[in-house]
Amino acid sequence: MKTGCRNAALLINLTRFKSFEQEKEFIYQYIKEGTICDIGCSTGEFLNHIKWNGQMYGMEINED
Repeated sequence: MKTGCRNAALLINLTRFKSFEQEKEFIYQYIKEGTICDIGCSTGEFLNHIKWNGQMYGMEINED
């Protein structure tokens, strides 16, 4: 992979994880435990990132 492509991929991942962290903080303001379901979860990265203390479910309808 060329350096420019590698840097772009790194920037995208950093942006994604910053977004995950903001969403996590928002959720934890209102809910601290219980069951959570991520609709459109892709590979489940968000659910893994938030380290939820309860049951987690993810649904992805895209077959790719």
